[in-house]
Amino acid sequence: MGATSRFAYIDSVRAVAAGLVVWQHTAEICVRLAPQISNRWIGDVLESVDLGRIGVIIFFAISGYVIPSSLDPADPDAGRVFLIRRFFRLFPAYWLSIPLGLAALWWLYGHDFPLRDALLNFTMAPSLFGATAVIGLYWTLAYELGFYAMCLVLWRLGLLARPWTMLVLTHLMLACGALLLLAAIYSRRGEFGGWALACFFYGVMFTGAAWRQWRDGALTSPLQRLAGLAGLLIWLVGLPLGCIAVLVVSGKDLPFFVRTPSGYAGGLVIFLLLTTVARINWRPVAWVGLVSYSLYLFHPVVLYPLQRLLQLWAPAHLDLALMMAVEFILAIALSAAVFYAVERPAIGLGRRLTHRNPRAPLLPSEEVI
Repeated sequence: MGATSRFAYIDSVRAVAAGLVVWQHTAEICVRLAPQISNRWIGDVLESVDLGRIGVIIFFAISGYVIPSSLDPADPDAGRVFLIRRFFRLFPAYWLSIPLGLAALWWLYGHDFPLRDALLNFTMAPSLFGATAVIGLYWTLAYELGFYAMCLVLWRLGLLARPWTMLVLTHLMLACGALLLLAAIYSRRGEFGGWALACFFYGVMFTGAAWRQWRDGALTSPLQRLAGLAGLLIWLVGLPLGCIAVLVVSGKDLPFFVRTPSGYAGGLVIFLLLTTVARINWRPVAWVGLVSYSLYLFHPVVLYPLQRLLQLWAPAHLDLALMMAVEFILAIALSAAVFYAVERPAIGLGRRLTHRNPRAPLLPSEEVI
């Protein structure tokens, strides 16, 4: 299936997001492996800009942009269809990443992994049960599942497609996140900070959904558009200024209050640009976006054995640009293999199980969301 049969520009946004995450993880590891590094600027960028967080924010905004519209408010069977299709879209490839992750990130380094924790990883939300994640980036998938649950509840209540729903939830999550962040500062209790970030993550998803409604012309009244614009201004201006105020008042060097707002603002700016004036419809980039879920999941499966090889080799000099290229090529190759061998057949099965005429062939646009 070609990328042109889908929203190529959305696939391209996914490709950019995945690329930023891979860049972050690869550069962080490589700069620690050799005393001398060529093209070190690739890693130095990460000292001031959290590219990984920017990539995650873009992914979350895309979820908001795409997921709510897949639940038809006029179809009483939409909830069942949604659950089945989401299950086959996410879980088969994710389950494959668990044994590969155990081999590449744990056993290769001689580390044991508790059987209980390994089994709980199959839920896609091991942290909810106090279990260690096989691959650290699994935490984002738990947020995705939470967003799906919220969308299902809103759909069941008949609120999902209403423009004010996404606008109100965007501002509610922003307000709750800001209050919890203040509570974390004054009480010095870390759990408040974690809850604040959770609110901000869901706020990004609802912002993506509101942006989709704006783009589709669903925000018709001036007040709705004003509320949407206010939400974007809070993300892009209010949150960074608030964090700057914290730095000024505290007089301390707190990297969290620099990297966090820049991650949210940067991610949303890139998302807004790539869904409007800077759309990328180039087929190769869209194809990388097509396999971006596997690229996100499986790039550590390539990266950590590569790190182990370099540790054993112990090179005195390393070219970071070359290592980035090797990681990207190998990770994309593995991701493509997983997509065509696991993801795509599973997605097709989920579609067929929910198709009104199971014997009818799927249209190209129905094969992948």
